[in-house]
Amino acid sequence: MQSRKRHAQYGTACSECSRTKSRCIAASPGSPCERCQRLGKECVASNNKRKQKSVSSQSSQSSQLEAKIDGLVSLITNNNHAASTGLNTGNISLPVTLSLQVDSDLVSYVKGLCSSINEDDILSNFTQTHHPHLPFLSLPSGRFPSSLCQETPFLWLCLVAVSQTHNLPQEILNDKVRGVVAQRMVLNLERNLELLQGLLVCIAWGNFQVHQRPFLTLFIQLANTIVFDLGLNQPPQTISEAMLRLTIHRPWISATRTVEEQRAVVACYYLSSVVSSYMCRTDRLLWTPYLTTCLNDLSSTGVPGNLTLISMVKTRKLLDKAFYSPPNSQTSASEVPADFIAAVLRTELDKLSAEALGPTKDPLVLCHVTYASFAISEFALFLPSLDPRHLHATYQSLESSFDVFLAFHPNEYPGFTLAELYQLMHATLSTRKLVSQLSTGAYDEQRVGKLASWYQQARHNLKDASMCPGAKADGRAAVLGKLAGMLESFRGGEIEASRHPADDGFDMGVVASDLVPGEEWLEVMDQFGWTF
Repeated sequence: MQSRKRHAQYGTACSECSRTKSRCIAASPGSPCERCQRLGKECVASNNKRKQKSVSSQSSQSSQLEAKIDGLVSLITNNNHAASTGLNTGNISLPVTLSLQVDSDLVSYVKGLCSSINEDDILSNFTQTHHPHLPFLSLPSGRFPSSLCQETPFLWLCLVAVSQTHNLPQEILNDKVRGVVAQRMVLNLERNLELLQGLLVCIAWGNFQVHQRPFLTLFIQLANTIVFDLGLNQPPQTISEAMLRLTIHRPWISATRTVEEQRAVVACYYLSSVVSSYMCRTDRLLWTPYLTTCLNDLSSTGVPGNLTLISMVKTRKLLDKAFYSPPNSQTSASEVPADFIAAVLRTELDKLSAEALGPTKDPLVLCHVTYASFAISEFALFLPSLDPRHLHATYQSLESSFDVFLAFHPNEYPGFTLAELYQLMHATLSTRKLVSQLSTGAYDEQRVGKLASWYQQARHNLKDASMCPGAKADGRAAVLGKLAGMLESFRGGEIEASRHPADDGFDMGVVASDLVPGEEWLEVMDQFGWTF
């Protein structure tokens, strides 16, 4: 009787069968398998042994799973207990925390920060250098940093952050600012004036800061959210009005408006309009009739800072009516002729400037008014059939704008808001576009020479400003020096070279190539979200 064949158990096949993944069949234990006998190979037992799962690993996983289940059970039990306790006591709080909250951890952090800096110098520098360019905060001369630190720690943190001049403290403080915003606005759902003011400070002067990723659109949307939730863009709502309109009464909204709230909401409109115009990635805060009321209330106070803020906001509101574009951007054609729109807006601007400037001629107000005049003129500059009068008006308005911009000393540039920085770069880059227009017809060497001098003077001022004590000193934060370098690094056909055209006429291709930014310039534009 023939012996019964046996298949090798899993993991015990000989080395040859294991290598070739063949079935290992042996007549008896210890005898060669059929395949090795048939092929005349030596049948050697395999050294590979199947790894067994350790009992300790299984037990550890079981214990981890049990621990997770116990944790979930205890969490559910605690939540149920807290809910029952709250219902028994009758203390049902609002699900959204919109009132001003005192963050003890933030206060402690800011106090520790104050011990490592000269807080008096920080406040004095911000009040004198930065705040005059967008005066929406109440910073009287008698207010001490300690009171700001205690009463509005987040606002003070933002003031310190935008005042730093080196990368490392900037990165630390900006991380802290974002952490506080995430904790209080997203997790705690807080909405209050202090958060709005701090965000506006970061938006206005944060373009000089170190940011690994774009932040302006996010901060603008967060600021708009606070405005909407607090109803700052609408008249104060009373209970009777809410009942008549069948709307839900919002008890966290005050029945009155403070001057601080009115300043903040018009400043939010101003900054959102600037970011929307130049970044084209977010919508501005819509103008409401109540914002006009805010401007009227602020004008009645007679405070110089309020009057400056009102003039800036009114000028910005006028520019929103003009569908002008920064250099090299594409806009859809309007059915209304551009020259007609420009004429109407110029008439409105003349009335506004006569009202805003008066006999004092505030240089900050004049800076925005002259830029608005240039932007309106540029709007009608590129018509299919260009009127020489439009070209001359644009040249004159650009000249007035540069007269005001270049009158600022370079040590004042670190206090510029993103609006003034955008406007300066817009005007500077537009000199190249104007050169191309002046050179299509009769070549005007004198005016082209002036355009070249304005371009170079702006570049020199930016370079000088980058070496001022208040300018950012290193890395990506060295904004002013980087902008000056980008203006200097435009390839081919400098404006100065266009003062000596070739015998066969002006080379439009060279000028057009000048208007195409290089890779480094594109990197800077992407950092700030510019659409130049």
